[in-house]
Amino acid sequence: MMKKISLMISLVAFLALAACNKDQEAVNQLDGTWEEVSINEEPVPDSSKGEYRFESCKLKSEEFCKAFYTSADGDVLEYNFQVKEKGTKLSFNVDDPTFGEITLTSNIVELTESKLVLSLSILGQSTVTEYKKK
Repeated sequence: MMKKISLMISLVAFLALAACNKDQEAVNQLDGTWEEVSINEEPVPDSSKGEYRFESCKLKSEEFCKAFYTSADGDVLEYNFQVKEKGTKLSFNVDDPTFGEITLTSNIVELTESKLVLSLSILGQSTVTEYKKK
């Protein structure tokens, strides 16, 4: 009986560690600057392209990392981001002057060394945005 309990505890610890590793792996891949390529499969004109810059960090429980979004106009917004659910979700904390802190969570559709595809649904509207690493 003790062997079974010990085995179950080891299995749960391994699965938790594997999930954290996938989250950290996604954070590592995000590190750098990503330029908007398309929104809902429509190319973003060069004059309208914005870009995210994700900073590298080590994840701890409920820890957020830093990201910056630079619009085509040059405006820079700072965000806190978190990768979770085995590297499948990307959450941004946004400080809105009217509503306070808002968390927006996108599905990570694809994440490779050079391509990021995010799907975000807000109020029944879904947007798929593709980025390429610079």
